[in-house]
Amino acid sequence: MKLKRAGANAGRDRPIRHADSVAAYCDGLGLAAIVLVADQAGSRLAALSPAIAVQSQQAEPVRWWCRRMGDAECVAAAATRAIARRTSNDCADRIPTTIQGVAAAVEAAAKRNNVALYADKDIFADAKAVTARVDAEFARFRDTGELKAINQSYRRLRLEASARGEKMPPYAQWLNKYRINLVRELAAALR
Repeated sequence: MKLKRAGANAGRDRPIRHADSVAAYCDGLGLAAIVLVADQAGSRLAALSPAIAVQSQQAEPVRWWCRRMGDAECVAAAATRAIARRTSNDCADRIPTTIQGVAAAVEAAAKRNNVALYADKDIFADAKAVTARVDAEFARFRDTGELKAINQSYRRLRLEASARGEKMPPYAQWLNKYRINLVRELAAALR
Protein backbone atom coordinates (compact mmCIF):
# COMPACT_ATOMS: atom_id res chain seq x y z
CA MET A 1 0.00 0.00 0.00
CA LYS A 2 1.37 3.37 -1.04
CA LEU A 3 1.01 6.21 1.45
CA LYS A 4 0.21 9.71 0.29
CA ARG A 5 2.31 12.50 1.78
CA ALA A 6 0.25 14.74 4.00
CA GLY A 7 0.02 18.30 2.76
CA ALA A 8 1.73 17.70 -0.57
CA ASN A 9 -0.37 20.40 -2.25
CA ALA A 10 -0.71 22.63 0.81
CA GLY A 11 1.98 25.09 -0.35
CA ARG A 12 0.23 25.86 -3.60
CA ASP A 13 -3.00 26.86 -1.87
CA ARG A 14 -1.46 28.65 1.09
CA PRO A 15 -2.22 32.37 0.99
CA ILE A 16 0.64 34.82 1.11
CA ARG A 17 1.32 36.04 4.65
CA HIS A 18 -0.16 39.52 5.00
CA ALA A 19 3.01 41.05 6.47
CA ASP A 20 5.07 39.68 3.57
CA SER A 21 2.64 41.00 0.97
CA VAL A 22 2.53 44.47 2.55
CA ALA A 23 6.32 44.62 2.72
CA ALA A 24 6.60 43.52 -0.93
CA TYR A 25 3.93 46.01 -2.02
CA CYS A 26 5.62 48.90 -0.22
CA ASP A 27 9.02 47.85 -1.52
CA GLY A 28 7.66 47.73 -5.06
CA LEU A 29 6.25 51.23 -4.71
CA GLY A 30 9.52 52.43 -3.19
CA LEU A 31 7.84 53.53 0.05
CA ALA A 32 9.58 54.13 3.35
CA ALA A 33 7.95 54.10 6.77
CA ILE A 34 8.07 56.52 9.66
CA VAL A 35 7.55 54.43 12.78
CA LEU A 36 7.45 55.08 16.50
CA VAL A 37 9.96 52.55 17.83
CA ALA A 38 10.34 51.61 21.49
CA ASP A 39 13.76 50.49 22.74
CA GLN A 40 15.87 50.64 25.93
CA ALA A 41 16.43 54.37 25.54
CA GLY A 42 12.70 55.05 25.22
CA SER A 43 10.52 55.83 22.24
CA ARG A 44 11.82 57.48 19.11
CA LEU A 45 10.70 58.12 15.55
CA ALA A 46 12.64 56.22 12.91
CA ALA A 47 12.62 55.89 9.14
CA LEU A 48 12.50 52.20 8.25
CA SER A 49 12.44 50.07 5.13
CA PRO A 50 9.12 48.32 4.43
CA ALA A 51 10.35 44.87 5.45
CA ILE A 52 11.57 46.09 8.83
CA ALA A 53 8.60 48.39 9.44
CA VAL A 54 6.00 45.72 8.74
CA GLN A 55 7.79 42.80 10.42
CA SER A 56 9.08 44.71 13.45
CA GLN A 57 7.56 43.61 16.74
CA GLN A 58 8.52 46.94 18.33
CA ALA A 59 6.58 49.09 15.91
CA GLU A 60 3.53 50.88 17.26
CA PRO A 61 0.28 50.16 15.43
CA VAL A 62 0.49 53.53 13.69
CA ARG A 63 2.89 54.02 10.79
CA TRP A 64 3.15 56.68 8.16
CA TRP A 65 4.43 56.02 4.67
CA CYS A 66 6.13 58.33 2.18
CA ARG A 67 7.70 57.93 -1.25
CA ARG A 68 11.41 58.02 -0.40
CA MET A 69 13.66 56.98 2.47
CA GLY A 70 15.29 60.42 2.48
CA ASP A 71 11.89 62.05 2.97
CA ALA A 72 11.04 59.63 5.79
CA GLU A 73 14.35 60.41 7.52
CA CYS A 74 13.78 64.16 7.13
CA VAL A 75 10.23 64.02 8.52
CA ALA A 76 11.22 61.74 11.42
CA ALA A 77 14.09 64.08 12.37
CA ALA A 78 11.94 67.22 12.09
CA ALA A 79 9.13 65.69 14.14
CA THR A 80 11.62 64.49 16.75
CA ARG A 81 13.09 68.02 17.02
CA ALA A 82 9.60 69.52 17.34
CA ILE A 83 8.68 67.07 20.10
CA ALA A 84 11.97 67.76 21.91
CA ARG A 85 11.36 71.53 21.74
CA ARG A 86 7.88 71.13 23.16
CA THR A 87 9.02 68.89 26.01
CA SER A 88 11.98 71.16 26.90
CA ASN A 89 9.80 74.26 27.06
CA ASP A 90 7.84 72.74 29.95
CA CYS A 91 4.58 73.37 28.13
CA ALA A 92 2.65 70.46 29.62
CA ASP A 93 -0.40 71.14 27.49
CA ARG A 94 1.70 70.92 24.30
CA ILE A 95 3.70 67.76 25.10
CA PRO A 96 2.69 65.03 22.64
CA THR A 97 2.78 62.11 25.06
CA THR A 98 0.07 60.26 23.17
CA ILE A 99 0.03 58.59 19.78
CA GLN A 100 -2.23 61.43 18.61
CA GLY A 101 0.36 63.98 19.73
CA VAL A 102 3.15 62.17 17.92
CA ALA A 103 0.90 61.83 14.85
CA ALA A 104 0.26 65.59 14.90
CA ALA A 105 4.02 66.26 15.11
CA VAL A 106 4.75 63.89 12.20
CA GLU A 107 1.98 65.36 10.05
CA ALA A 108 3.13 68.93 10.78
CA ALA A 109 6.74 68.03 9.96
CA ALA A 110 5.65 66.41 6.69
CA LYS A 111 3.64 69.50 5.76
CA ARG A 112 6.58 71.82 6.57
CA ASN A 113 8.89 69.68 4.42
CA ASN A 114 6.34 69.27 1.62
CA VAL A 115 6.27 65.46 1.94
CA ALA A 116 3.11 63.54 1.16
CA LEU A 117 2.20 60.98 3.84
CA TYR A 118 0.11 57.89 3.20
CA ALA A 119 -2.04 56.30 5.89
CA ASP A 120 -1.11 52.84 7.11
CA LYS A 121 -4.67 51.53 6.65
CA ASP A 122 -4.77 52.71 3.02
CA ILE A 123 -1.44 51.07 2.19
CA PHE A 124 -2.55 47.83 3.85
CA ALA A 125 -5.86 47.85 1.96
CA ASP A 126 -4.10 48.44 -1.37
CA ALA A 127 -1.58 45.68 -0.61
CA LYS A 128 -4.42 43.33 0.26
CA ALA A 129 -6.13 44.08 -3.07
CA VAL A 130 -2.96 43.42 -5.07
CA THR A 131 -2.30 40.21 -3.11
CA ALA A 132 -5.86 39.05 -3.73
CA ARG A 133 -5.32 39.65 -7.44
CA VAL A 134 -2.15 37.52 -7.41
CA ASP A 135 -3.91 34.77 -5.40
CA ALA A 136 -6.84 34.80 -7.84
CA GLU A 137 -4.49 34.48 -10.80
CA PHE A 138 -2.72 31.55 -9.19
CA ALA A 139 -6.05 29.86 -8.49
CA ARG A 140 -6.95 30.34 -12.15
CA PHE A 141 -3.55 28.98 -13.23
CA ARG A 142 -4.04 25.92 -11.02
CA ASP A 143 -7.56 25.32 -12.36
CA THR A 144 -6.55 25.69 -16.02
CA GLY A 145 -3.23 23.85 -15.82
CA GLU A 146 -1.18 26.97 -16.54
CA LEU A 147 1.13 26.35 -13.57
CA LYS A 148 3.03 23.95 -15.83
CA ALA A 149 5.51 26.62 -16.97
CA ILE A 150 6.14 27.73 -13.38
CA ASN A 151 6.58 24.13 -12.26
CA GLN A 152 9.05 23.55 -15.10
CA SER A 153 11.02 26.62 -13.99
CA TYR A 154 11.24 25.26 -10.47
CA ARG A 155 12.34 21.86 -11.72
CA ARG A 156 15.04 23.43 -13.95
CA LEU A 157 16.32 25.60 -11.07
CA ARG A 158 16.30 22.62 -8.72
CA LEU A 159 18.32 20.50 -11.18
CA GLU A 160 20.82 23.34 -11.75
CA ALA A 161 21.23 23.84 -8.00
CA SER A 162 21.66 20.11 -7.49
CA ALA A 163 24.36 20.01 -10.19
CA ARG A 164 26.23 22.75 -8.30
CA GLY A 165 25.80 20.86 -5.01
CA GLU A 166 23.41 23.46 -3.61
CA LYS A 167 20.02 22.95 -2.04
CA MET A 168 16.81 24.50 -3.31
CA PRO A 169 14.03 25.54 -0.95
CA PRO A 170 10.98 23.28 -0.94
CA TYR A 171 8.46 23.92 -3.71
CA ALA A 172 5.86 25.53 -1.41
CA GLN A 173 8.43 27.98 -0.02
CA TRP A 174 9.81 28.79 -3.48
CA LEU A 175 6.31 29.32 -4.88
CA ASN A 176 5.40 31.64 -2.00
CA LYS A 177 8.51 33.77 -2.71
CA TYR A 178 7.59 33.76 -6.39
CA ARG A 179 4.12 35.07 -5.57
CA ILE A 180 5.53 37.72 -3.21
CA ASN A 181 7.84 38.89 -6.02
CA LEU A 182 4.79 39.19 -8.29
CA VAL A 183 3.16 41.47 -5.69
CA ARG A 184 6.38 43.56 -5.67
CA GLU A 185 6.42 43.75 -9.49
CA LEU A 186 2.73 44.72 -9.69
CA ALA A 187 3.34 47.50 -7.18
CA ALA A 188 6.39 48.70 -9.12
CA ALA A 189 4.21 48.89 -12.23
CA LEU A 190 1.89 51.25 -10.32
CA ARG A 191 4.65 53.80 -9.60
